Amino acid sequence: MFGIGLWEIVVIFLAIIIFINPKDLPGFFFKVGKGFKQLRDINKTIMHELNEVGREIKYPASEKIGETKMGIKMPPGEFPKEIDRKEK
Repeated sequence: MFGIGLWEIVVIFLAIIIFINPKDLPGFFFKVGKGFKQLRDINKTIMHELNEVGREIKYPASEKIGETKMGIKMPPGEFPKEIDRKEK
């Protein structure tokens, strides 16, 4: 896990227990967890933006317009759903 062994984790936890009052540990770990959640949300946002930029580079706006079977030009994502025309 991140190149950290068991003994390094034990030393880190012992340092936390020594330097932080045991009464304050739940609040400390809550703040650490909240910080990790914010980092994860920031990471998701950045990855989403990078994927959008990558899509725009790969498919420029002039090529984003597709054509349906009826010859109607529509942007991708707005294609009508296929209608099941099987007779019962």
